[in-house]
Amino acid sequence: MNYAYDKAQNKAQVKAQSGALSDREYILLLLRENPSITQNELSEIMGKSRRSIQMIMKELIEEGVVERVGSKKVGSWMVK
Repeated sequence: MNYAYDKAQNKAQVKAQSGALSDREYILLLLRENPSITQNELSEIMGKSRRSIQMIMKELIEEGVVERVGSKKVGSWMVK
């Protein structure tokens, strides 16, 4: 990983831990910083189960806030 990504991730973690961000906002922030992040990586960063991440992501996709571009392996997330 690169320095800018690590810095952004740390900043997001601090905000989330202070209660300034909801889980949805935290996910959106992480997706903006790294569009190719996986659900497993999100669950590790956030300390949530993969199933919790899947449920939040499903809501975001159904609401049209997030879209998957490309394949499951090589694709990325687009936050609208």
